[in-house]
Amino acid sequence: MRSAACDAAVSVLASQPNTETQPAGAFESRSTAATDRIAVALEEEEEQSFDALAVGAHSEQNIDKLMCEFRRLLTQSVRLRGRVANPPPEQLSDAACWTCGKGGHYRRSCPLANAERPRHPPNIATNRVRTLCNKTQGVVLSVNTKWAAELAGKVNGRSVRFLVDTGAAVSVIRESEVNMAGNVRISRHGSRQIVAANGECLETVGTAELDIKLGDKFLARHSMIVARNLSHPCLLGTDFLRPRKALIDLGDGRIKLDGIWLNLESPHTPNDRNQREAEQECDICLLETVTLPARTEVIVTGKSNANWTTKDGFFEPAPKLVTNHSVMAACSLSRTHRGTVPVRLLNGTDTPITLFKDTKLGTYSTTYSTESTRKTVEAPNAESTRKYSELIENMAKLSHDVPHTIRRRLRTLLWKYKQIIATDEYNTGRTNACKHSINTGDASPIKQPPRRIPYHQKETVRRMLSEMTNHKVIEPSCGPWSSPIVLVKKKDGSYRFCVDYRKLNLCTKKDAQPLPKIEETLETLSGATWFSTLDMASGYWQVEVADEDKEKSAFATPFGLYQFRVMPFGLCNAPATFQRLMETVLCGLHWTTCMVYLDDIIVFSKDAAEHLEKLEEVFSRLQGAGLKIKPSKCHLFQKRVKYLGHVVSRDGVQPDPEKIKAVEQWPSPKCGKELQQFLGLASYYRRFVKGFAQIAEPLHRLTEKGKLWNWTDECDKAFLHLKARLTKQPVLTDPDFKIPFLVDTDASGDGLGAVLSQDIAGKEGVIAYASRTLSKTERKYCATRREMLALVWALKQFRCFLYGRKFTVRTDHGSLTWLRNFKEPEGQVARWLQQLGEFDFEVIYRPGRKHQNADALSRGSCKQCGQHIPTSCTTIDSIALSNQRWQPSPIWPAWTPAQLEMEQQKDPDIARICRWVATKTLPGRCPTGSSRTLQSLLLQKDQLMVKDGILLRRRMANAEHKADHQLVVPQTLRQDILQCLHSGPEGGHLGKKKTLWKIRQRFYWPDLSEDVADWCRKCPECNQRKSGNKHHRGQLEPQIAPYPMSRIGVDIIGPFQRTERGNKYILTVQDYFSKWPEAYPIPDMTASTVARTLVNEFICRYGAPESLRTNSVRHASNIPWE
Repeated sequence: MRSAACDAAVSVLASQPNTETQPAGAFESRSTAATDRIAVALEEEEEQSFDALAVGAHSEQNIDKLMCEFRRLLTQSVRLRGRVANPPPEQLSDAACWTCGKGGHYRRSCPLANAERPRHPPNIATNRVRTLCNKTQGVVLSVNTKWAAELAGKVNGRSVRFLVDTGAAVSVIRESEVNMAGNVRISRHGSRQIVAANGECLETVGTAELDIKLGDKFLARHSMIVARNLSHPCLLGTDFLRPRKALIDLGDGRIKLDGIWLNLESPHTPNDRNQREAEQECDICLLETVTLPARTEVIVTGKSNANWTTKDGFFEPAPKLVTNHSVMAACSLSRTHRGTVPVRLLNGTDTPITLFKDTKLGTYSTTYSTESTRKTVEAPNAESTRKYSELIENMAKLSHDVPHTIRRRLRTLLWKYKQIIATDEYNTGRTNACKHSINTGDASPIKQPPRRIPYHQKETVRRMLSEMTNHKVIEPSCGPWSSPIVLVKKKDGSYRFCVDYRKLNLCTKKDAQPLPKIEETLETLSGATWFSTLDMASGYWQVEVADEDKEKSAFATPFGLYQFRVMPFGLCNAPATFQRLMETVLCGLHWTTCMVYLDDIIVFSKDAAEHLEKLEEVFSRLQGAGLKIKPSKCHLFQKRVKYLGHVVSRDGVQPDPEKIKAVEQWPSPKCGKELQQFLGLASYYRRFVKGFAQIAEPLHRLTEKGKLWNWTDECDKAFLHLKARLTKQPVLTDPDFKIPFLVDTDASGDGLGAVLSQDIAGKEGVIAYASRTLSKTERKYCATRREMLALVWALKQFRCFLYGRKFTVRTDHGSLTWLRNFKEPEGQVARWLQQLGEFDFEVIYRPGRKHQNADALSRGSCKQCGQHIPTSCTTIDSIALSNQRWQPSPIWPAWTPAQLEMEQQKDPDIARICRWVATKTLPGRCPTGSSRTLQSLLLQKDQLMVKDGILLRRRMANAEHKADHQLVVPQTLRQDILQCLHSGPEGGHLGKKKTLWKIRQRFYWPDLSEDVADWCRKCPECNQRKSGNKHHRGQLEPQIAPYPMSRIGVDIIGPFQRTERGNKYILTVQDYFSKWPEAYPIPDMTASTVARTLVNEFICRYGAPESLRTNSVRHASNIPWE
């Protein structure tokens, strides 16, 4: 918008008659008046339009209007200035100079005026900008201040900097400082009107009685006026200084109050040399040639001729930049960086403009500005700009159905709010919206000693502590609280720094912050088309810990005690604090623009343009709160996303297929054991299935004793019917967040299983199923570690339902009930315990017969081949339940070549080898990650052949057999072969060697000998009828002690903690006849020490025994008894 003075000047120009028809004198007077008015108009126009153009350069419509007016005004002013600057000679004869009084020239051309004019005119614009900046803050206490007298002190115990102002009649304090001081009552009756130095009235709140401490000694209580938007935290006026006989010594920088000298502080201009340097001024020229595209705004780099490294100052553009190049520059407060200054240039024309190197852009003068008025434009960093460019480009990679204009606007939006994008692990925001409190009530401080760290990990701990200290994540502590640390090794070989807060969480009062209802959240998302999910970058580290509770987060290390400045992971109330923070930051946008559930943010809309506007609203709130997002986990402008265990799209909200995948992909049973597992799961929820007995009757018939395995179409129909009923209501229900959740977990030697459910009206309704097989390494875990792995994995799968809520975990492994009492965990267990520490749950035990829902899922079939994986060990219970395995079988199963080929193709390893052999494309080496079966077959690739589509193995002739071919048996047929050739009529329950010899005559598969040995060892008939080798042992004879002390027993207990007398072990002696015991402390367990103690303490008192027996004193044979 044009200023009023500019409009008046344009109207004057418009009303000027044609100069060719006017007398010279009339033209001179009119032109002089018009020139003066235009000069004033241009100054005001530069101040208003430059900033307006710089801010609104993104709006093409505003540029058109502004440039139209600017070109018209510029053309008229240039023509008029040219005519006035070079008047005709006949006009100069009557001219008179107002400076020297001589004729023949005007004041602007006077030599005397030019000689007396200073080389650098006073920087009026600098003072004007300071005044304007201060006005935006609401109060101007001093303008163009070169030296500020400040005092460091405290108000009600809170550190504050006081400005000593002898020109102020009253003492004033900022309202925010009073609020943060706490326990201060503001009196509303004592408020009065105050006029600031700029003539404006301050908005006062009232008065407050405050305790003021200056330095280490001076204490006073004074009534101060509380005002809003004060440019300085606290101002001491004459009402405070006069009663205390203030004496200010500016030469030494001291002030005397009530006879006490205090040092004045001025952080900006410490000496006269810096004062003179602060008043320097230099020209700013273009560092390198640049081309400004049409209708664009660009920040370029200018260079100065002064030797400044880092100086705050004011840049003022050169007027010729507009007249000569049609380029406008913005007045700005900025900071030099190695002699360079950022300058904002605007090309508002329709054509590109090139500015060459060393073009003068303006002048730069160092200035002093108070903290409230400092607003610098820092020079762009090439490295950070390149990093932001890569991150923004990755975030802006959208699907093809997003309009091109939306993509371009999204990039612009991301660049505008680039400050909310985290560039690395430690580049996290810090919010002041809330702080985390650790409420332990009256609990005594918990002090745990540091745990021993291996020597090779100490340098890693030192480095991680240094990094976190440098990034202001932690700080040294001297409080009474202490928790141990644990280093957990990641998959890439690096370490994760963890703190064990289990004991701290036990004495922490739980936060009852309510969480949004998931069903209401999902209903709100219905009908939307576009979705964007945002993830916070190290969300917990963006929240600071309350000052009074920082010491409770302390942890002990070999290098000292440290405490967290930000909210650490592992605290029980951390989820509630983060939920409260997000609801506070996004207040007003929740339920309409976005949905927030803990650290999950989803923005939704029906239109792409509307979605962009909503994203900007969310970005603006996050930036205002100082929060940052992790770009790699943010997905923008999606039409289908996973949110809170559901799939959300334009078609509505649907259950996540992963919830029922474990049951839907359950393969048809291939043996009685697999059928027993499925029936165990189905029977657990049979009360939800109407007519369960009739539906499952064909399956139960197969489990009868003595029944041959025959999977018919009727069985398959019943199996599919039960699967469908298990994955639909009423078995599978929607979660009710008013009712606690139940998590059932189980682990077997093959896999993991879990069920999430709720007890609704006395019946357990399933929310979700989950299962997976164990890796080769996980199969080697002990039973307790496998069960713990199942618990950690299950909570991770159901995290969206369980996070931030109390729930119950049920397991058939009793050791997990003592999970929270695990002492000094290390490595993997420590990492698991840290993950479990985020949840609030109780572990209860129930027997395996009541735990069949999770047990069946943990013993599912292999995902690769779809078949059952034999367990590494079988208990007596499993043998009794799976007796179908050893049922009578036919003499020999009749397999056709087509059946053999089909079964081999079902086996992924054999099918792969068969394809390679048939096409003669066998690889030279085994592919990475191949199974053991595939590796074993590839080592014998020269012995493999394919005949009629069936893979065979050539067996070389030797002394025991001739050359022949063996069938490579797939996984599904191995059980039948073992059944026939060991338990069938052809087998006769022979031993391991004979059974193996018979099978090798016609069949082969990797690990054949191990499978045969395992089968024979677990055969019920062999165990019942074969007694095995009998070892004849002699009869036991009683050991007779005829009288007391004739036969004694000796043993040693220890080691114990060394006593003051140096003893560490206890030597015990007992008589076999009377059972009389005695014990003696000894320093060591050497033969001489034991013999000396026995002789001096026992034999000298009771006499020598006939015999002495011991089973643990290894040095007894070396005792010199003779």
